[in-house]
Amino acid sequence: MARQKPYFHVSSLKEYRENDPDRFKSRRIEKPAPILIDNAEEWNAEQIPDYRRQNNSHEFRVHWKGYERADDSWEPIENLDHSLELILE
Repeated sequence: MARQKPYFHVSSLKEYRENDPDRFKSRRIEKPAPILIDNAEEWNAEQIPDYRRQNNSHEFRVHWKGYERADDSWEPIENLDHSLELILE
């Protein structure tokens, strides 16, 4: 039996195609709308699973409520005024 190699040929790649919501209805994920706080759009943070120092500033990886893990983002502490309780956990 041949061992699988840790590389592949470029011909194995396929073009990325967005999910067809009419064909695969169960894969459709409705993303929640932002909330307005002081006339600014904001989203609810569900969890802050990681932390790093980037360019001498603190950044937190934020998992947003109602979104997939692929939508997580690194945010500076200035953007997390309403999520300080999640940072302290």
